[in-house]
Amino acid sequence: MIQQIHEKLFRTKDLYLASFLILYSHLTPSFEKKDGKIIFSFPSTDELYRGLQDFNNGEVIDASEYAAAIKRLRAEMIQKKMETEK
Repeated sequence: MIQQIHEKLFRTKDLYLASFLILYSHLTPSFEKKDGKIIFSFPSTDELYRGLQDFNNGEVIDASEYAAAIKRLRAEMIQKKMETEK
């Protein structure tokens, strides 16, 4: 799993982490395609770092909202993959 901070962006391939960060920070990630994989990029902010810490500490969030966020992000990810393959 690639997770890194570069150029004031936090990048991850982890769909579940990205979905949590969307719910937690209300930020919308940008998408990059690298080696056939989609990478989610978030601006590096204090709120993002709090979200990462809470994710790693097992923060409790609403399961139905989390499941919906995962489904939405997965659909966006598939759409972005298809767009870049054309």
